[in-house]
Amino acid sequence: MGGLPKKAFKLEKIYQDTSHNILVDAGALLFAKNSLSSGLEIEQAKITAAAIVEAYSKIGYEAVGVARQDLAGGISFLREQAARSTFPWISANLVERSTHKPIFQPSLILEKNGITIGITGLTGLVGQSPIDEDSETEILPWQQVLPQLLASLGKKCDIIILLSNLPHSENQLLSKQFDTVHVIIQSGITTNNLNPTLINNTLICQTEKQGKHLGQMEIQWRPSKKWKYEGNPVLLQKQNELDRLNWQLKRIRSKGTPEILYKNRPKALLSYHNLENKASMLKQEISREQSTETMLEDQSTYQNIFIPIKKEYPDLENIAQIVEQAKIDVNAIGKQRRARKALAGYKGTQSCQDCHVEQYDNWQATPHAKAYETLVAKSQQFNVDCLPCHVTGIDIDKGHLALSLQEDLLKVGCENCHGPGQDHAATPEQSNLLTPSATVCLKCHTDEHDDDFNYKRDRQLVH
Repeated sequence: MGGLPKKAFKLEKIYQDTSHNILVDAGALLFAKNSLSSGLEIEQAKITAAAIVEAYSKIGYEAVGVARQDLAGGISFLREQAARSTFPWISANLVERSTHKPIFQPSLILEKNGITIGITGLTGLVGQSPIDEDSETEILPWQQVLPQLLASLGKKCDIIILLSNLPHSENQLLSKQFDTVHVIIQSGITTNNLNPTLINNTLICQTEKQGKHLGQMEIQWRPSKKWKYEGNPVLLQKQNELDRLNWQLKRIRSKGTPEILYKNRPKALLSYHNLENKASMLKQEISREQSTETMLEDQSTYQNIFIPIKKEYPDLENIAQIVEQAKIDVNAIGKQRRARKALAGYKGTQSCQDCHVEQYDNWQATPHAKAYETLVAKSQQFNVDCLPCHVTGIDIDKGHLALSLQEDLLKVGCENCHGPGQDHAATPEQSNLLTPSATVCLKCHTDEHDDDFNYKRDRQLVH
């Protein structure tokens, strides 16, 4: 949620003319997981989710799909959020079990620049969520709901967009069956950006789910309702490859001038120039093939780009206020629940000093020693989503337990990487500690939280 104010700033710059633009999200935005374990975790997650809904309403989203992940707080909670949203939540297959009546709006029709746009949504069947315990709620197969809905929308709309939480393989199958679905926007499937893939007459698209990029597609829609590259998969493949190369080049340039950036890394600079040359050659090939093709003038075209949300972007003030208030409320609830007690098997970092003086002194100079203090500085030391990566001995999905930790475990200490040390402290010759692997580090040093982490390089900093 922390990147929302910067995302809002960028969107405000892009979508100044709303008569030509449509802003939608395929869902999977309220919760990080399909299910929530403890009562405290649920309370804090709901505060964050409600803040996201408020922010999306102020940003001006026009439709959001209901993904399986958005149901982690329960159907009743999502109904409450839908009631306070300025945009509709879309799902054609999340229904009341007894009547098969959609719980949320199954479709939406918009008029933009003289074009009638139909939007529908599908909630995925994969994973677990509270609706499994709700006998009144059901997710129907898309094969059961789409034929009639698409037939109706097809009569009224020039173009149909599907906000899909289905697996990629299901979206491919759907595209082959229905050529009246012109764009599928996937949500919550993988962590990567996905260049548009044309199957039958459907473009399947996806923006990475961490919110580090926006996906922007400019469409020139023609009366034929057919995509220009429908009959030329080779050309489309080359265009997708060019988009991928351009994205890589843009990401490198965003960090600085390559010649300066790689001044002391000749191999990296050579790789960069090779990417440039390959992109240039592909662009020439595409241009030649396009000029020789006999394509119909009324075929539709698109341009797709991924826009990075940069750290240096300013925050949009009204969205930043929403995010900040949510953080305050989340922290306040956690603070009410704290209770100190010993964690079984753990001795605490201070006890390591007696035998490992040099290692202890080195550790004190690392960010790990002050990991909890960074949360205190941001008033987030009681946020169960943040705590596991800033304390010792708590699994990622058990953040609520961190509120009960003894004082000496409120840091990323020795036992966080080497395992519980109580037995080792008592009988060091008989009880060996773990040697940390990359897997241990990557539990917290994910792309979302540390996009510059390198295990081989960074492990030297904590020795």
